[in-house]
Amino acid sequence: MIIPLLRNNKQIDGFQVAPRSRNDITVFSYKLRKLFKHECIPKFPIKLIDRYISENYDSKFYIAAESKQVMGDKEGLTIPKDHIIYLREDVFEDLEDNNNRAAFTLAHEVGHFFLHANELCDKEFQEGMPSYVNSEWQANAFAADFLMPPWLLKDDMSTQEISDLCGVSFEAASYQHDKYCN
Repeated sequence: MIIPLLRNNKQIDGFQVAPRSRNDITVFSYKLRKLFKHECIPKFPIKLIDRYISENYDSKFYIAAESKQVMGDKEGLTIPKDHIIYLREDVFEDLEDNNNRAAFTLAHEVGHFFLHANELCDKEFQEGMPSYVNSEWQANAFAADFLMPPWLLKDDMSTQEISDLCGVSFEAASYQHDKYCN
């Protein structure tokens, strides 16, 4: 069953979750890459993440495509208790075509799977709350660090070099570049 992130017909911008610093998320992404034996390889084969998770962490885990009719504007949805990540069918197809934005979407959902599996996620994130308690901020930070490991980036790297090295969009690489390479 798909549960849209809507309440009273308005989009929810995440849920309030346990606080996690960017450093905590970076350390977690490193440990997860290490578990998958990819801590020193810049470009993670994200299309194979379901295999890595099911072999190393949760044997029931899987990723499924869901129709645009069911998903609406949501590109992905994670339901940890059901061991599943749903990707909207066009995102799933884009992932198969090695689309970098789709790869980030999947990594974002993987972030929800690991970071928020034991969270109740029933309290909406409100403006004015610190970003480090926002489920969406945490998932984005995880996706960025998982796909573009800060420990592999060099101070003098350009945004394009990060994009090419890690197989991510220029936009995503720009974020990591501004955070770690200036």
